[in-house]
Amino acid sequence: MIILKERTVVEVEKIRGSRFIGYGERIRSTTDATSFLEEVRALHVHASHHCFAWRISTGEERSSDDGEPRGSAGVPILKRLISKQCVQTMLVVVRYFGGTKLGVGGLVRAYGQTADAVLAASSFEEYREWSVIFFRYQYSDTGQVERILARFEHRVMEQSYSEQVSVKISVLKEQVKDFCSLLHEQSGGRIVPTNTVQTQ
Repeated sequence: MIILKERTVVEVEKIRGSRFIGYGERIRSTTDATSFLEEVRALHVHASHHCFAWRISTGEERSSDDGEPRGSAGVPILKRLISKQCVQTMLVVVRYFGGTKLGVGGLVRAYGQTADAVLAASSFEEYREWSVIFFRYQYSDTGQVERILARFEHRVMEQSYSEQVSVKISVLKEQVKDFCSLLHEQSGGRIVPTNTVQTQ
């Protein structure tokens, strides 16, 4: 699976007078999808349609024809996301009606073509799922903790110093069990990490 790196905007050549503008956005949740759709609608308040599709790593996916004939817009956009194995990704295609009806077949091609153009212009990276891990340790355990951290790909999210050192990091989901076990065992049980899943 792959994930969009950053927002992409593409406008294709007019199709029988209608303008089609495609947006690609990286999302994490249905809330992100709703917010992005509202943003695009605000940018194109006079557009005829704001059709979209999105997929997230939980398996949820959704598409909308936004007033176009059923299955003529949202479905072709979603099919592009599925064929490219995109997750955490949303595509919105804006249409400004040009006065000439395209028919269902024409709409399927137009929306699919715009979605293809957005994906072709986008940069992607491999989708990876991370877990957020929180733990505290004594200053005397600093060397041991640093050696363990060096063995795993991780990102430090928060770190504070008081009577103990408090750390919040993210570790690749498939490495969480090994990381937590090693931290607990090599500290003699003094460090008890807790973790929650966070998608990329």
